[in-house]
Amino acid sequence: MHLYVIAKKFPEIKIYGVDISGKAIKTGNEFFRSKGIKNVFLKQGNIGYLRKFEDKSIDMIFSDTAMIYFGPAEVCSALKEMARVGKKAIILCEPNNNIGKSYYNDRWVHDYKAIFEKTILFKSINVIKLSENIWSSDWASIGAIIEVLL
Repeated sequence: MHLYVIAKKFPEIKIYGVDISGKAIKTGNEFFRSKGIKNVFLKQGNIGYLRKFEDKSIDMIFSDTAMIYFGPAEVCSALKEMARVGKKAIILCEPNNNIGKSYYNDRWVHDYKAIFEKTILFKSINVIKLSENIWSSDWASIGAIIEVLL
C-alpha cells in the first residue's frame, strides 16, 4: 500500500521495489498493472540487488520494515548503498529509536538519524513518528517514517 500511495503522489519519479519473495513481487506487479501505475518496478532480490544500479540512478529509495533484519553493520552498509544509487530521497518506514544506537528486541531497531549523520551525506532528514492509531503493539511507540533528502 505504501508504494501505491507514493506512486500516486509522485507519478514523475521511478520507484523500484525489491523483495526476497517471488510471490510478493508477482502479486505487487499484478496490482500496479491493474491500477495503471507505470512508475513502480518490482524485482525479486535482496539489498545486494542495488549493486546493479549506477550511482544516483534511482529517484527514490523506499524501505518498508526491511531494515528490522539488519544488525548495526549491515544496516549501515545497506543505507550507504541506498544513498549511492539514490538521486533524490530515501524514505524508510521502520521502527526507530532516538537513543543513538541500535538494539535488538525480536527485531532490530535503529536510530536512523544518528546513522545517517555518521555515515551519509544528505541535505535534510525528517523523522515522523507514526501515530498510535496507525500501528498497534510496540510498533505504536517506535514506528516512524524517515525521510532523507539526498
